[in-house]
Amino acid sequence: MEGSRKLLLPPLFAALVLSGCGETVQSGGNTETVQPAAVVQMTFAGSNYFEVKNGVLLRYLGDYSEMGEIVLPEEVRVIASRAFQLPQKFREKPIGLLKTQKLSIPAHVKIEKEAFYGCGPLEVVLEEGREYVEEKAFYECTKYHCKMNVKVPDSVTLICQHAFDIGHGGWLTVELGNCVEVLEKYALQGANANNIPSSIREIHEHALGDWGRIPEGLPEGIRYLEKHFVDLIQGRLKVPETVRHIAVGAVVWEDGARRMGYDVADNNKNYRSDQYGWLYSKDGKTLYFAYSLNGEDIRIPDSVDTVYKKGLMTENNKIKVHGLKRVKCC
Repeated sequence: MEGSRKLLLPPLFAALVLSGCGETVQSGGNTETVQPAAVVQMTFAGSNYFEVKNGVLLRYLGDYSEMGEIVLPEEVRVIASRAFQLPQKFREKPIGLLKTQKLSIPAHVKIEKEAFYGCGPLEVVLEEGREYVEEKAFYECTKYHCKMNVKVPDSVTLICQHAFDIGHGGWLTVELGNCVEVLEKYALQGANANNIPSSIREIHEHALGDWGRIPEGLPEGIRYLEKHFVDLIQGRLKVPETVRHIAVGAVVWEDGARRMGYDVADNNKNYRSDQYGWLYSKDGKTLYFAYSLNGEDIRIPDSVDTVYKKGLMTENNKIKVHGLKRVKCC
């Protein structure tokens, strides 16, 4: 180890937790008490498990052979890029042999981009006091298909872009706190979140990605829905009265969806929808979204004078749109 690197030397503890009480058995006329196998719970701390330089955690060097808890050295102020990347020798093992580790990260510890890229199975708790989850903090954390769970505290109001973006591989569960207001672009792309908090005000491009559904609908209080903020398998999106902006192409419905469109609250001051789920401006003069009904051509209502062509679902131009020549097209 380089002489300029300071490695903390707290002791390594191993706690043995017995699962259940001993069992009494008869053997050759004698009575014996047989204890069940112990479950090993390790606490990973000390120089054998961390490479630290000037307060920056460069690498976690521990293994995943036993369930346990990772305790960050007190000196750590920053978790560097790929600090928790799974070493090659563990990538070659069957995933089922790797044991989940628990990790609590204090609010003052900064998480750099891709700090948890390709990490092992972890249960991470972000401690109260943190105000946002950094850009790409958990980007592609499930690269090697290990399960990951992250709990976000109520103090967090912002999930930065790509913070929990895992693309289309692995399994990441995010427990959002109750005070998140903004999901920046690709914030939860590919992740499985427990809910959309009632505190949410803005959902940016691809922030929810391919969720396939909106748990319990969008909450009251939400204001901005940006382009392609979610993919839905089917069903109409319920739009509360508080929504001020819906980008053209805000929702992408999967091919073959039987039901699609928007159901806008009657008292919304900016938008309205019809019985088919088509989306209009409140005065009905601008058409933002329309789709073919039972494979028939789309016909622009006479009341409409402006149409957003990117909002017309024409199934690869197989569906004709009637009335475009008389309206303004955007």
